[in-house]
Amino acid sequence: MSAQHQDIFDFVTQQAPFNALPGSACDYFTHHLEVIYVTRENQHQWLDSAHPKLFLLRSGVIELVAADGEPIARLTSGDYFGYPSLLSGETIKNRIEVKREALAICSRKRTSIICAMNIRPLSNTLSVLTQIDSCLPSINTMATAGRSEKLPG
Repeated sequence: MSAQHQDIFDFVTQQAPFNALPGSACDYFTHHLEVIYVTRENQHQWLDSAHPKLFLLRSGVIELVAADGEPIARLTSGDYFGYPSLLSGETIKNRIEVKREALAICSRKRTSIICAMNIRPLSNTLSVLTQIDSCLPSINTMATAGRSEKLPG
């Protein structure tokens, strides 16, 4: 395992719910990732409804912003984004604003996440998916902002 792959593996396996998966599943998952550098100049290209991805922020600060311009969440190391649209297939309406340039780990495609989790029985896979969803900082609903609509990705 290369030093870069080991670093990504170590980071991913410390994050819930990946820390609940067997090492072989995390190893598979980390071989199907890419590391991206997110800047103010390229921030618009990452949330793409035609190619939804799971993003795990490694460093930096990104703000998730609703279509109406209202901030949803400030994301830092260990936070996820993009996941609701990846799972639901709904159109992405939110956008990101880079507050401090970031490194993000992202899935190349949905199948790499599902295949990694399929190593476990279905009930455990659903539990892990639920854990991922619960790790998201107020992305699915904005009850704290007085909203009740579902916010995809």
